Amino acid sequence: MTRPLLAALLFDDGAAPDPMIAAVLECHPGLRVAGLLQSPVREGDCDCRDLTVRNLQTGEVHAITQNLGTQSRGCRLDGGALAELAGGLLQALDEGPDLLILNRFGKSEAEGGGLRQVLEAALLRGIPTLAPVNPRHIGLWRDYAGDLAEEVPCQPQALENWISRALEPGEIFL
Repeated sequence: MTRPLLAALLFDDGAAPDPMIAAVLECHPGLRVAGLLQSPVREGDCDCRDLTVRNLQTGEVHAITQNLGTQSRGCRLDGGALAELAGGLLQALDEGPDLLILNRFGKSEAEGGGLRQVLEAALLRGIPTLAPVNPRHIGLWRDYAGDLAEEVPCQPQALENWISRALEPGEIFL
């Protein structure tokens, strides 16, 4: 039997898939999961959304955006913070987790940055990997993954089914 190794969790624009992912993972005690879950927060006088991620192994919370000021129109993702997180996740892959959860696949990853090196390292090691993908970036995802990945709807049972199949013994579907 072949098992899936890579999946995009397709969520609606404006919806946050992270609480649902966390709830599904709670149903799997003993599952060794590496990765990040994202949560929006508002701080200070900034009128735009600040993002943090929680490391699923350590529980540590890290900011992944930078405050560029209220007049800024540029991307607020903090490339340095993402690089630091990527280094920690690459080390976590050495411990052989059962599953990797990336906080998102977006423009940074499509362009070769962000957490793309972590995604590729996990795939090379045969670690099933789930990446939430916003509808704005589905084209970028499909260009990147081609037919090597499954697309999973953002529903608890669909995610549960994918995890169960990804963890079954058997040949890897890649």
